[in-house]
Amino acid sequence: MTGNGIYGMRKPLSHLCRVAILSMVLAGCSKPQPPATMPQPFAGSMLFREELACDPAINAAMVDLMEVLRKEFGPVSIERYRMPPDIDFRRIADHYRQQLPDDWEAAAYPPDHAAYRMIAWNSRGWTHRSLALAMLNEVGCPERLPYKILLVISPTEE
Repeated sequence: MTGNGIYGMRKPLSHLCRVAILSMVLAGCSKPQPPATMPQPFAGSMLFREELACDPAINAAMVDLMEVLRKEFGPVSIERYRMPPDIDFRRIADHYRQQLPDDWEAAAYPPDHAAYRMIAWNSRGWTHRSLALAMLNEVGCPERLPYKILLVISPTEE
């Protein structure tokens, strides 16, 4: 029998295995991405850009979250939403979480700040994806607005 049987297949299979392993490693090392499909905003929310007296608290929340997220993610996108005044943060968090795939887990981030509450989720599948929320409270925005302010943060695709 010639040496072309099963034993002659080792080299091509060995090369295929190396290529497959290298591909998996490179895919696992890619930069984090936003969710494949961004969750729908909460019903009754509206994007806004107005300047407010509570902008320092909004900026502090954005800086805190970007400082935490950028260490791992690089550039991030932040959307500001005007929320119904009677909305509870837990309800908003549940709304966003229900739209994320089952393999997403809550991330361990610093505890809530006095001026806002926050939560973040990560998926560490083939492509690392993330989404974070922060909502200002009365301490963060003492001017008694007729709405609440929600920040939705995700990595940007470069």
